[in-house]
Amino acid sequence: AMSDLLGRKQSYALFGLGIPIVGMTPYLCHTVVDLASGGVTTSCPEVNFWPYLMTFYTGSVLAITFYGGVFSILPAYIADLFGQKHA
Repeated sequence: AMSDLLGRKQSYALFGLGIPIVGMTPYLCHTVVDLASGGVTTSCPEVNFWPYLMTFYTGSVLAITFYGGVFSILPAYIADLFGQKHA
């Protein structure tokens, strides 16, 4: 597993990348809906919404993966920080 190579602390810090990914989700979703429905007036009538949609899909998969990763590493990381008695 990747956490075995990086270590628990670095893996847990890596999961912090999920914060901007989740923060961008409403923007991406709103942009895709507006571009697909023609709700945005632009100078170019054919605006491609696929890059936004693929970014949304990729971000969603990463966010779900990070969510599961946090719960798999959290007990061992807490034991490292506070001792096995408090984990």
